[in-house]
Amino acid sequence: MPRRLASTRIGRRIRGLGVIERRARTIPNTQVAIHTNDPPPTANTSVISTRFVVLSEPRSGSTLLVQEINRRWREIRSLGEVFQGNGSTRTRTFADIKRETYFQSDGPSIVGCKVFRGQLTQAEWSELLQMENLRVIILRRRNPLRRYLSEAIALRTARWAQYERQNSGAPLPVEDRRVSIDTNELLLRLSRSLIVSRDYVRLTSENPRIDVWYEDLAADLDGELRRIASFLGAGEPSLDTPPKLIKQNPEPMEDLIINVEEVEQFLHSVGLAGLLAEQEQEQEHQSDTFARRHRSALPTPTDQRLSCWPTDSQLLLLQALLGPEDSFETLWRNWLADTPFWARSERIDSLRALAHHRLRRVESPATRLHDFRRESTENTARKILLHNALQEAVDELSTATIDAVLLGSTALLAMSTDRTAVGFRTLTLDGLDLTTRPEQFGDATRTLNDLGWITMTGTTGPAGTVRMRRADLELRLHPTMLHAATGTSSSGNPPENSLENSLRSGLIPAQWIGTQTMIPAPTDLLLCIIVDGLLARPAGTISWIPDAHRLLCDVAENLDWHRFIELTTVHRLAAPIQAAVNLFVEIDPRIIPEEILEQINLLPVTDRQQAGFDEMMRWP
Repeated sequence: MPRRLASTRIGRRIRGLGVIERRARTIPNTQVAIHTNDPPPTANTSVISTRFVVLSEPRSGSTLLVQEINRRWREIRSLGEVFQGNGSTRTRTFADIKRETYFQSDGPSIVGCKVFRGQLTQAEWSELLQMENLRVIILRRRNPLRRYLSEAIALRTARWAQYERQNSGAPLPVEDRRVSIDTNELLLRLSRSLIVSRDYVRLTSENPRIDVWYEDLAADLDGELRRIASFLGAGEPSLDTPPKLIKQNPEPMEDLIINVEEVEQFLHSVGLAGLLAEQEQEQEHQSDTFARRHRSALPTPTDQRLSCWPTDSQLLLLQALLGPEDSFETLWRNWLADTPFWARSERIDSLRALAHHRLRRVESPATRLHDFRRESTENTARKILLHNALQEAVDELSTATIDAVLLGSTALLAMSTDRTAVGFRTLTLDGLDLTTRPEQFGDATRTLNDLGWITMTGTTGPAGTVRMRRADLELRLHPTMLHAATGTSSSGNPPENSLENSLRSGLIPAQWIGTQTMIPAPTDLLLCIIVDGLLARPAGTISWIPDAHRLLCDVAENLDWHRFIELTTVHRLAAPIQAAVNLFVEIDPRIIPEEILEQINLLPVTDRQQAGFDEMMRWP
């Protein structure tokens, strides 16, 4: 190219095209289709492998986390509150901030920022969490009183961070940081922390997630940061020096609260006196450093296996919600004192609607800490969707002359709908569970596929159970009624003397949805709930306990205890049945007739059977 032409704008354009052409020759001749709503990368964008967001509340250590992980790892670009404010106060649009934060990086391959709950609208939350390769870090404090106190002090002193070297001088003396706490405001703020924590977990249920606690971060900063970096896909840190941030309020809370006696009395009245006894809590948490460091956001197989039996804390909650109403207040306070009320557990989530219904009948400061009304409304709406989906599925199976049997809580709901037939009250509906005869299982699967239910690959459960999904709903199709304790013959069908055949012989029609639809009789249903709740693999949650309890309450006069004991004896189920009925009596002493309890506890159990059951239920 002549030099005169090369120096012109056209010449530069030609040179640029030549460079592009030479680079294109080095790229393999393959085509990759990418389907995403995210904006295309710009010319100066590096290859971003991972995006992340830190979800937290103020005064929970989020500044320490994002600054230190950004300072120690070169491949991580960690920003602060880039979405600060809301839609009406931001100077830039959400789309602009998102593009500049997550799609324009000149070096680091891992980019992210921190976000607080009120900084995004619902639509913006949805768009943010649907980004490709987005990982979520949820950072919380175990002690919400300490978080609230730290925020109150920061608002009073206008100091939100203290660094090791700072021109503003030394930290303020404790006398200048003491605050008085309004207990009514404290109550509202504690409740808000609970709601925010639940929202973070709910919003990120489909994202890879790691849970981090402020107390763990403070106790073992290096170890927790390495755990977070590993979760993000980073290697070893390039810098490993002490943090620049200094803890602003290290003193005991008693030294920082002016009206500490009033606050202590209030916390005691609502069952939360333990929030002030933080030294004992910190020692307890630090003694379990290894377990905390290796905690996963998803339940481990061991947790799944053990989640069917209540812990001591969960037993207190069950006694409060299911036991006599006159003992509710005391038991509820005991549970609050034992368990942080903001904690969320997959094992007790199904009890929240039950808690709301009981709390409506009780008025005390302890109950006002728990606002389950929104969750109860959402839960009710979900049950309506489940009910309609179940009715559609069973109608279609009946039209195709496929015998469908409703299982679990769905059967309880089915029996409760026609109140004149069985006399049930409305019960919980946790999912969609259906079963057919083994020879019709394939036809049933195809019929449900035609209705839009997509078979989830690699999700075949116990005894061939298939999981299907349509939108946000999940349906489980079982080839057997009781997949926890059934056997098959060489032909693939249950043997003649199996529990499966015994249960199928006692089916009754479900009149509310079609004459070809069947459900277990109340006695058999009770056996199914207990045995599947205790022995199914992977185990469900402790929701089988309130299901069975409600069944015992509603149809006590319709239960055939002679058949129940006979099935238990013939099929060698005495160990799990004895454990279950004694648990029911511990929750509510009135639930099992004394003579029936005595007969069940006298059923023979061999040492081998008991040892096998104990091994399945043993906690590590």
